[in-house]
Amino acid sequence: MEAYSQCQWIGPFEVLKWPEQPGTYGYSRHHVTFEQASIKIQWFGSLAHEAHTLQAAAGGIGMPMLHWFEAIDGKEVMILDTFGPSLEELFRESGHYFSMQTLLLFAEQMLARVEFIHSRNIIHGSLDPWSFALGSSSWQSQQVLLVDFDTTAGRGSLRDDLYAIGEILAYFYGRWNSWEEYRQSIGHNIPKDTAPVINRFLHTVAGCRTIDYSSLRLIFRETFMDLATSLATGLGLRGPRAIREGFDPNLNAMSTIESGTLFHILGSKLALAGKQIAFLGDGALRQQYPQLLRRLDEILAIYIVLLSRDRLSFENERQAMRAYHIPNRLWRDLRWFLSSTHCAPVEVQLALVGKVYNFVGVLYEAIPSYRVFWTDQLLALADTRKRTEPICGKSAWTQTVSYWRNQSNMLKATGGLLK
Repeated sequence: MEAYSQCQWIGPFEVLKWPEQPGTYGYSRHHVTFEQASIKIQWFGSLAHEAHTLQAAAGGIGMPMLHWFEAIDGKEVMILDTFGPSLEELFRESGHYFSMQTLLLFAEQMLARVEFIHSRNIIHGSLDPWSFALGSSSWQSQQVLLVDFDTTAGRGSLRDDLYAIGEILAYFYGRWNSWEEYRQSIGHNIPKDTAPVINRFLHTVAGCRTIDYSSLRLIFRETFMDLATSLATGLGLRGPRAIREGFDPNLNAMSTIESGTLFHILGSKLALAGKQIAFLGDGALRQQYPQLLRRLDEILAIYIVLLSRDRLSFENERQAMRAYHIPNRLWRDLRWFLSSTHCAPVEVQLALVGKVYNFVGVLYEAIPSYRVFWTDQLLALADTRKRTEPICGKSAWTQTVSYWRNQSNMLKATGGLLK
């Protein structure tokens, strides 16, 4: 650590805090955007394979972005997106208890993360409760991210990764004191007292000859909808919003403000952003870029509340999108924001597109009733990112464009229903 402490810069990132021990992260700040990023350093072995894997997974929902990788004083250092607490940390903070509803919401997202890396020909091979974490921003704090890319090169299989998801869920369900205790007691067997849905998932994975992610996802989704229906019936809930898929985003302090007032605040924020953007072409001062990014965060925080109130029930998923619907207004505002900042430095453009892309990625999972619409937005944003990205990152984003184009075609072919 002494050698590292002498270095205060890693490429364009100012070091705010170095990691103190293995398994911990430090913090840095980009010198133009002032956006914070995590620092991971080489304690044992090499970070090169992990950095390469993270770069290959770029563009996936719930995947941190790699921002920088280099060797300093003979040691490798990696800069990546920040993220919130790991699921293991949350489990400990909650007294070693997750509700079944929480487990099922985690389960489908964990499966989606693993399915995506498999689509990039990446096998993890060593998933555990520390491999997944929640997002760091308020609107991403209910989304599960895959944050551990220290994959076991050349070992493991697709089935091993999927089975590991079931084992992690069984560990959370059984209220064991630690992952190590679970491993020592159960090994790779299926606990006798685990939940039926987890038991079914593990047996299905263990017995399948070919991997069918849609069928595996359906195991969790059917159980979640049964649970939601029972809860709605027990509480006497009525109306189209009583039962719905997706997770509930963190609505922050604005959740208590009436929608009419929120629209007024939104208009004011957009007007202020317009004034800030007007100065970009006149040689913007350095501090204006961080202010613009903060303004975008404020706009997104308002939209997440409005969209959550507007979300449809699963019974009305096929309702046609109208010009007056909030998702259309959101997309008009975001396109204006991105197109108006085309003269900003590349670092700022990448930060803006990255933030918007992550935000729409949250909406894709949190509000699936508009999934066809979100998919088209993600396709457009991925294409923008590909065109803005430096040469070293274009390959992964080219794959991401193809991925979202295929998703869009499948959704439209099935009437908006993605298995």
